[in-house]
Amino acid sequence: MLLPDTSLEGATQVAQRLLDAMVTAAIPHGASPVSKHITLSIGAACMVPKTTEAASWLTRLADQALYEAKGQGRNRWATCRPVCCADAFK
Repeated sequence: MLLPDTSLEGATQVAQRLLDAMVTAAIPHGASPVSKHITLSIGAACMVPKTTEAASWLTRLADQALYEAKGQGRNRWATCRPVCCADAFK
């Protein structure tokens, strides 16, 4: 999800609202051996584009944050921290 003109703080607020809505919806996930309901992991990143490659960098940052969220468990969000951001550019 792209949130133009949104700070990282704003993006994390949107992420938390999405997680809350998913918990409230309690959509069954009968095939999962881990959870009775569908869960959501979200990676958030923020940047002011300065080059034509900015979109791919932003995607990489958000992807790194997503894997950080997944690594912390289910049903959560994470943002790209400096270490995460450094990994995205390797």
